[in-house]
Amino acid sequence: LRMFGKIPLPMYLKDRNHHYLLANGQYEILAGKPWREIEGKTDYDLFSEPIADIFREQDLEILKTQKGRTFEETIPLASGFFTFETFKFPLFDDDKNVYAVGSICTDISKLKEAEDKLKSKEERLDAVLRHMGEAVIATDWDGRIVMINKRAAEYVEQKAEDAKGSRLDEVYQPKDPSTGLDVPFWSESKGKRSPLETLNQEVILRSSSGKAKPLVQKTVILRDRFGQNMGLLIMFKPFDSEDEKTLKTQEPHEQKASSQTGNLKPITILVMDDDPLIRKTCSLMFAAAGFETLLAAHGQEAVDLYRENDQIEAVIMDLTVPGAMGGVEATTKILEIDPLARIVVASGYSNDPILANFEDYGFIARVEKPFALKKLIDTINAVIEN
Repeated sequence: LRMFGKIPLPMYLKDRNHHYLLANGQYEILAGKPWREIEGKTDYDLFSEPIADIFREQDLEILKTQKGRTFEETIPLASGFFTFETFKFPLFDDDKNVYAVGSICTDISKLKEAEDKLKSKEERLDAVLRHMGEAVIATDWDGRIVMINKRAAEYVEQKAEDAKGSRLDEVYQPKDPSTGLDVPFWSESKGKRSPLETLNQEVILRSSSGKAKPLVQKTVILRDRFGQNMGLLIMFKPFDSEDEKTLKTQEPHEQKASSQTGNLKPITILVMDDDPLIRKTCSLMFAAAGFETLLAAHGQEAVDLYRENDQIEAVIMDLTVPGAMGGVEATTKILEIDPLARIVVASGYSNDPILANFEDYGFIARVEKPFALKKLIDTINAVIEN
């Protein structure tokens, strides 16, 4: 009990009749009352009835089970809504009878808020993947399916909910049309397993009836902000005449060094935007169009990436980055490095004066957010071709 007041978390004790026996300074702050107004009172004297009902129900469970338990509750206080993770436990006398209920409260409001924001972004990204025109499968770093959209589920002849959690090769294993061998998604080198990226790869998928389905497949490595592998994104669609033309008309110097897959070296686009969801969405859109993407969260990072990579063909530049270098300053610095840099300005504010006069700031084209896939790709194609 001597340490009770020094613990930096709200703590209190109540007797079997739910009257407060003890509370530390942190709990006084939480309750919004000094100890002299808490001592001997019940929760119904301190809080509104709905909140007191929650606390009473928890206390009764501890008294009944005589075991400790963690509860999570969101309650309104004077300064707003807070979410607490509260551990409640029984205290026993010498005769092993419960004489009090103790509690330690941990404020997890910021953690829950961060989880909610992350969940919202994941849901939006999931919606983008599920509504793409191509079949899409996403895996984790271990090769297990974490997302499969409706079109992909139709191709592999499985329900999406059944495929999720399965190994990729158990659900989707295309064949090389020239050799009949399984198309690899990972390479093995010195005992280390690494994912493979491919572009416009012709494959054959066998249906359950044995019918061959010619497809064009792309694979993209999903990486976190530190560049670590998070998994693989596989996109595929029916092989058609346009794909055949694309594969036949690629210049020889665009061939990758790897003879194993025969893949083509993609055009690289640099995307600068402070919103990670927009960066990821652009990456997916460009991957679907056969482009490789470098991603930057602010202007200085974009400048550094441009300086370090001589393969960048075009740049998508966000205008405003709170607390960091924005698009106009970054564009000026990139043009100092390469006066012929092709930089496209992007903004969610259609009436922004910079968009109206983008050429005055060194940009050669403009796109508005939210991005439409066709318009974005058409703009980039036009910029590269010109």
